[in-house]
Amino acid sequence: MFWKIFAVVLVLLLTPYHVAVGVPNVWEAVHLAVDVIGILGILAYSWEKGIFGRAFWKCFFGVLCVWMAVYTFLLPEPAGVAEIETPEWYSNFGVVLSAGINLLWILGIFLYAFRAEEMWD
Repeated sequence: MFWKIFAVVLVLLLTPYHVAVGVPNVWEAVHLAVDVIGILGILAYSWEKGIFGRAFWKCFFGVLCVWMAVYTFLLPEPAGVAEIETPEWYSNFGVVLSAGINLLWILGIFLYAFRAEEMWD
């Protein structure tokens, strides 16, 4: 039940973000693609559906880990987001919340790819 709630919350959080930011550059296009595939993975895991095959999700797990680190720490913020003035405590809270959501997302994809034996039999 937790993963179903998490999947719905993830969709509700990411949809407005991608609508607002759009695809102004290649990095946001890659981010959108990774997010869509990741959401499909969390939805499939939470509703116990095997899609794309186990090998795909094992590879995507690595891609997701690397992309989350690159997008979070190496790439600049999208233009619209970088211009918003926020207090430091709000920015820090956002970083912690985002990190927690990303870690749960990565954990869900890991469980789907490596631990969910019954879905792939």
